[in-house]
Amino acid sequence: MEIQIILLVSLALQFIAAVLALRLAWQYRQQHAWVLITGAVSLMVLRRLFSLSHTMDGSHVDTFFWIAEIIGLALSVFLLWGIASIGPLLRTLRRTQDELEQHVAARTAELSRANAALQEEIAERENVAEALRASEARYRTVVNDQTDLICRYLPDGTLTFANEAYCQFYGHPLDKLIGLSIFQNMPEEDIDRVKRIIGRLDADNPVTVTEHHTTRDGRVSWRQWTHRAILDAQGQIVEIQATARDITRQRLMDEAMREREAQLRLMVQNLPVMVDALDENTVFVMWNREC
Repeated sequence: MEIQIILLVSLALQFIAAVLALRLAWQYRQQHAWVLITGAVSLMVLRRLFSLSHTMDGSHVDTFFWIAEIIGLALSVFLLWGIASIGPLLRTLRRTQDELEQHVAARTAELSRANAALQEEIAERENVAEALRASEARYRTVVNDQTDLICRYLPDGTLTFANEAYCQFYGHPLDKLIGLSIFQNMPEEDIDRVKRIIGRLDADNPVTVTEHHTTRDGRVSWRQWTHRAILDAQGQIVEIQATARDITRQRLMDEAMREREAQLRLMVQNLPVMVDALDENTVFVMWNREC
């Protein structure tokens, strides 16, 4: 009778454990692991049913059978306790998992918004860059169509940009000129004077310099350079833009006029009669030796 009670208690405990295992498997969607546990418990239940039927038909029960069934009862108690104890742990794990999923979802939404904003910013920057490239292309077209010489250089004189007229004047393509010093193509007698004048350059006061240049065929040409400072956000000079216009014709006309004036003065001085000239204030401004 005692062995039958032990078997019934063990059977009841294992049956409860099987039900709990199935419930946990359904509740926490851990089918694979818990189905195996449920299957194992079910086999143990069948084993108990077999033992119970063996005792019910009056078969002899030896000491080893008693010990085995008592151990089985202890294992049934331990199994039920284990499955019952793991339920709260699984609930805590499920709650933590839900919180983590919510956090991940919130973080994912935040990252999605940030990514959308980033994509919008990238698109905006690409539009700005495209507009800048178009503006630069228009600027280069306008600059290259100018007959005046236009260039840009660093404060130390290193050339950073030149238009087509500048390249043609000095007889070199742009890639050969970039990186050279602007003073390299300048007459030696003008270098120190030009450096001193450029040294006085500031944001509000561009400077003008007249330079002469001997061409390959020996002709002397004159150009008037205007140097203008380009500043950064801190007000420091980061680059200088220089523009030169050809004043050779004007220079030759001025020299011819001065020569003609000198010739006229010489003629007046050698006339055998008195010649003088007064300004609007009746002040003598010219007279010859006969006076």
